[in-house]
Amino acid sequence: MIQDDELRQLFRIESEEHLQKLEQHLLQLESQGTNQELLAKLQREAHSLKGSARMLGIVDIETVTHAMEDVFKALSNAELILTPEWVDRLEEGLDTLQKMAHEAITGTPARISAQEAIAKLAFETSEEQLIPKTVAAIPDSNTSESAPAITMQTAETNKLEESQSDTTQADKTQIDKSQQIDVIRVEPKKLDVLLTRVGELTVTKTHIESWLTQMEGLIASWEEVVRTVKKIQGNEELSEQITRIGNTLYPLRQAAFEDSTALNRITDGLESDIRALRLLPLDRVFQLFPRTVRDLARTLSKQVQLNIQGGDTTADKQLIEMLKAPLMHLLRNAIYHGIETPEERQNLGKPAKGNIQLQAKRTAAHILIQVKDDGRGLDEEAIKQKALEHKLCTQEELSLMSRQRLFSLIFNQGFSTAQMVTDISGRGVGLDVVRSSVEQLKGTISVDSIYQQGCTFQISLPLTLATTRILFIRVAERHYAIPVEFVRMVRYIALNTVFLVQDRETISLDGQAISVAWLDDLLELPKKRLQDEKVEKQPYLLLEMNEERLGIFVDEILEELEVVLKPTGPLLSRVRNVSGITILGSGEICVVLNPLDLMRSAQKHAHSTISRTKLPLQDSIGNKSKPKKVVLLAEDSITTRTQEKRILEGAGYDVITAVDGLAAFNTLATCSVDAIVSDIEMPRMDGLTLASKVRKNKDYEHLPVILISSLAKARDRKRGMDAGANAYIPKSAFNQQTLLDTLRRLV
Repeated sequence: MIQDDELRQLFRIESEEHLQKLEQHLLQLESQGTNQELLAKLQREAHSLKGSARMLGIVDIETVTHAMEDVFKALSNAELILTPEWVDRLEEGLDTLQKMAHEAITGTPARISAQEAIAKLAFETSEEQLIPKTVAAIPDSNTSESAPAITMQTAETNKLEESQSDTTQADKTQIDKSQQIDVIRVEPKKLDVLLTRVGELTVTKTHIESWLTQMEGLIASWEEVVRTVKKIQGNEELSEQITRIGNTLYPLRQAAFEDSTALNRITDGLESDIRALRLLPLDRVFQLFPRTVRDLARTLSKQVQLNIQGGDTTADKQLIEMLKAPLMHLLRNAIYHGIETPEERQNLGKPAKGNIQLQAKRTAAHILIQVKDDGRGLDEEAIKQKALEHKLCTQEELSLMSRQRLFSLIFNQGFSTAQMVTDISGRGVGLDVVRSSVEQLKGTISVDSIYQQGCTFQISLPLTLATTRILFIRVAERHYAIPVEFVRMVRYIALNTVFLVQDRETISLDGQAISVAWLDDLLELPKKRLQDEKVEKQPYLLLEMNEERLGIFVDEILEELEVVLKPTGPLLSRVRNVSGITILGSGEICVVLNPLDLMRSAQKHAHSTISRTKLPLQDSIGNKSKPKKVVLLAEDSITTRTQEKRILEGAGYDVITAVDGLAAFNTLATCSVDAIVSDIEMPRMDGLTLASKVRKNKDYEHLPVILISSLAKARDRKRGMDAGANAYIPKSAFNQQTLLDTLRRLV
């Protein structure tokens, strides 16, 4: 074992890189045949690993890599012919190197013989070349490769000494630059510490935004007092004092908001930069699979080609490390259960060699990984039979179940349609483990299949595990958060429109029956008081995952926030329906709910809860008060958005918030609103574009649009009106009365 901690870590990183490339190039050599370019790459990787081992005195690795290097040279010089037997020998040599490297790094005995490995790599050569007895006995070819560099460096040094008096300052500067260190290796845990610090900074930033919002409220109250005092005659001294306070207060407010904006920008940039340092290509894990696929296919007498696409897609190091096991499960299942034998495939009119595609791509908010095979696919009838045997559902439920929901049953624990248990597959412990691993990464997994044509598993993962956007809600006088990515829409519904299907509360949405549940029931919270239930319409969230939908009734929908997720710790790690916690701007600890668990809890919640809600009767509808108007508020600044939302809600409006113009426009497709209030300068889609798109859409062209902007010049106002805005309010002249008066006039 390497004793020096720093050298041990460096060798671990370097050896993993060289061994992975050796395996990758060797598999390519097997499929392509003798290829001079590949052989040159193999020689370079073996030679580099040998040099590192020599420096650290790891003689076994040095001698085995030297023997492999000799084989690559012989193949390159046509002294050897590449045969399947030689490929197997080289693979065995590579396995030996991996075990030796593991021993050098961890100290765990490899229990293998370097002499046996070298003997398997021997060909027509002398004993002296084959097995160097000591480090010094390594063939001269290696020494000759490194010696010229040393000689050249010495010669350059002598030349510098001879001409030192004639060397200019510019030359010295050039020399110094050439000796600069360009790369610094940083341990991942140190980046984790930095990321944790940034998370704490983000929480502090949120606190500051909350305080600024409170300060705005205090200033508004102070302005009311000022107006009252100024109406009093003969109090000039007090008026002067008020003026002086105002002259100090307003610049302080402006400076505080500017500093808050700068802090937001710096914090976001710092977090983004640190996350970028943790990004690695998925190839780091993808390139581990070709060898496994090759060996397993050979064991099962099958022919399988693994095609990898999107390996250059980058992801967080932690995510990549945790992906290896679930992807390995899926690939093994594809080979064992999916891909047929060559004879079976030919009888079905398929090519003898099966095909598995491993693809990755990055979207705006997710990393998508797909494992697709052209094998036998999923047998729907076999799945239904197993589902009934395991009592996962009834025959009636199966008859109403969609294909997507049916296929998702294979992720249940112990579910397997395999007829035989082997050491490779068929124990029924695979796919439930895969789903659990993916959900630990805050991701989802889905499956689709066409019988006898193939099967496709798709994993969707968040770009980051540390921060997320959440919808802040209230239920049973408590606050909770739900990740926005799982919320399809937010709506209000009259409770008398809820009906029963198989003893489950259901609503009709766009012609489809959607099961609904009460969040306080799912969380086993105290029931709402009867007087609190006399509401005109009940807010609900529509959760959507893998084409499954569930409506969740809540007491109040508050706002959308970006928060730092924190792990729950050992006490809450296995609590159902909880995925993490976060700290709000007020300092309150808020539980982040797990939508996947909520859907499972709802599926088990078979009994109706309508009786305790005392749904309103049809004949009481006429006694209800006039419904509130709904305003869609688009503003990228959380401080401004919160302030304007409170103003509007205080005036009796229901408010739906959006973080930019694009989010607002998409909201129009799912929510009915009476007016739009929008900022102009926003990411993705600005307010001018939003107003223009609204006017061009026949479904929304009637909606009043109010633009609020810091751009106060006449030409800015004209641009806003030309885009289709009904009103344009400069922020410099903004006050809540102006906004409310404008809304009353337009709505």
